[in-house]
Amino acid sequence: MKKLLIALIVIGFGHLPIFAHNFWASKLNNNVKLYFGDWEESIKEEGEKLNHINTEVILPHNSVKTITRHNDHVNLELHTSGDIVIVNTREPRKSRIDESVSQNIIATRAGREEVITLATLDVLPDKPNSNTFTLMFNGQPLAQTNVTLYSPTTWSKPFKSNENGKFTIHTPWQGEYMLVLKHNDNMAGQINKKAYYNTNYTTTITFMVKNGIPWGRPLEEK
Repeated sequence: MKKLLIALIVIGFGHLPIFAHNFWASKLNNNVKLYFGDWEESIKEEGEKLNHINTEVILPHNSVKTITRHNDHVNLELHTSGDIVIVNTREPRKSRIDESVSQNIIATRAGREEVITLATLDVLPDKPNSNTFTLMFNGQPLAQTNVTLYSPTTWSKPFKSNENGKFTIHTPWQGEYMLVLKHNDNMAGQINKKAYYNTNYTTTITFMVKNGIPWGRPLEEK
């Protein structure tokens, strides 16, 4: 019966390609580890490649006690156990397809314990640790927008926010989950004398589920 249940859940999730290399945060109590690599394949880059992780913008402000860089991650020790967002703004780049130049803002959020928005593109849980969220952009609900959930088993499933920006996910397995949000905005500007004509936002949200089917990526103890 348990094997049948697992099979049905797997069919329900399906499998989609993940966004390849990016950075994400794994949080346990007052400690956050930032990684750069491929979350789905459990690839964690080391050494100089961790320079892709910039810790200049961390929200809420003054939430970090210490920042230490290790061989395969950047460690943040927090003053409290609340949710945290790290924002990286990349230099404007020209598209490989056309002549357009875009700015890329990449954020990673650790936790769904607080009913607050922290990043420009973010999700607001209905209540602490809720599976129902409101997709938010610039503090307003973002309707009819795709969201992808990756499970501890690396299986994935797409969701879509409704007319009020709400969507509900499923978390049957024990372990770490990741939500991936993407949105393009026609906001133009200039960084370091480099002009751009639109802004691409990508936000990842990771959180732990302790109660569920113990199959897939195990819970991190420390």
